[in-house]
Amino acid sequence: MLWITKPTGRQPTKIELALNVQMTTYVYASLQPEFWAFQPDLYNTLIDYPRRPIWYHMDKVKEIDAGPRDEADFNRLYRVAETASRAIEADIFMPDISGDTCTFCSFTDECTSVSVVSHKLKDDYNFEEDEASF
Repeated sequence: MLWITKPTGRQPTKIELALNVQMTTYVYASLQPEFWAFQPDLYNTLIDYPRRPIWYHMDKVKEIDAGPRDEADFNRLYRVAETASRAIEADIFMPDISGDTCTFCSFTDECTSVSVVSHKLKDDYNFEEDEASF
């Protein structure tokens, strides 16, 4: 299990957590051998252990499952990093696609960065956490 701690404040929605690029980055990193460089034996022991990012609500002392990450999420992460790299090289502004505004954006259907995870934008996306806690 991967634990993410956030400062106190507003609790994110399920959609925000499902599309959160930072959490995807942590899950992806934990699957790489370099992440375990100081404990290489743990890599072999834990490589098949499922990773689920957790958002910790410090005000309510509550853990919130941020949803599974899969190959589509990692592909989206790769595209974000590639786009950021090209934007830096060109010295231009890069829009934020962290998922915070995906449900409000009028270009969600055409967006190549969110199209692979558009199933997470549906209201009925099933998390193991019960609906009442959100």
